[in-house]
Amino acid sequence: MENTVNKNLTYKKAKSLAFAMFVLMNIFAIFANPVYATDPEWIMPDPIIKIPGIENLKDMKPSCTEPDGDGKIECTMPWLNTYIAGAYKYIISTAAILAALVMMFAGFLWVTAGGNQNSIGKAKQMISGALTGMVLAFSSYIILYFVNPDLIKLNPIKVEKIVKVETDKPAIERYKDCAWESECSIGKGISDDHCDENLPHKEDDSCCCRISPLPGCAWTSGSCTGNSITSNLYNCGSKYSIDLYNCCCPKISMWQYDRGIETQIIDESFSLSLMLNCLRENMPLGVGRISSISDSEGLERCRDNYAPPCAHSQNSCHYGGINNSDGSYAVDLGDEENKEAILSAIQACGDYVENYLDENNHIHISAKGCRGEE
Repeated sequence: MENTVNKNLTYKKAKSLAFAMFVLMNIFAIFANPVYATDPEWIMPDPIIKIPGIENLKDMKPSCTEPDGDGKIECTMPWLNTYIAGAYKYIISTAAILAALVMMFAGFLWVTAGGNQNSIGKAKQMISGALTGMVLAFSSYIILYFVNPDLIKLNPIKVEKIVKVETDKPAIERYKDCAWESECSIGKGISDDHCDENLPHKEDDSCCCRISPLPGCAWTSGSCTGNSITSNLYNCGSKYSIDLYNCCCPKISMWQYDRGIETQIIDESFSLSLMLNCLRENMPLGVGRISSISDSEGLERCRDNYAPPCAHSQNSCHYGGINNSDGSYAVDLGDEENKEAILSAIQACGDYVENYLDENNHIHISAKGCRGEE
């Protein structure tokens, strides 16, 4: 007898486990068929288990906010909450239909029982069970609300959008001594397309080149000091030691200045420094005459207590704009005769440039993150 009971318990456990596995497999399978939309940024789910009323799930695109002051973009994903809400309504409707069918069958059983108490009792049990199930199904909303009100809100999922940023690569003239190697030797870096594909090499070989650094840029094993800042890794060229990991470049190198403007270098923000480094890399030597960074009257004075004779408009990006207090976010280049080369550099440095404006006698360029007047 005891063995029979144990076998029955084991069988019941096995059935429960199998049912649980079946449910989990179906849950994972719901969104196992993604649809690649024409917009490469999003992969729309196409559920294998279809729910009536939400067949257009794959056509629902996320909605995203505009970038905030920190450049963050938040996107609302409507898929999961829409699917769960549709599934809930479908389950409630199905439960009501099944309960009605069970009560109809129980009524038929009762009518045809002919006074048989066993049949009548069974019919009563079926009606009672159907009514109980229907009450539980329709009161599930209230039950979930009392357990946790957030369970019934079904708010869409919000995630921060990760924006792919392409890193500016060195100009072709900075690549030297390129050759196929199984592993790049010290002093060389991996290049994408500077080795001759027709030369003998193995499938796993890398194209290795000596990449020269920008003037003033160097690798270091510590933090940048003095008048240098952490910069684009490509600006320092090839590494000569595996212990070096930080690329440091001068805040501003190889620029020309109008009289007295050099003193404004100390007012530049980190974002402006990054933008100027990128512009410098993409401009020919001799191009780039800085006519303004902040203000000869003083950055803090024109930012915090604006009044004439401050050279720029109030809340100008030259003073940090309306949302920054860590320095200037703009530069004016006065050599309009080099306009074509300057605009070409601006296009190449789109990841660092917020906007630019041709003022006829100079070109105003704002760094990423500035919100304010020109």
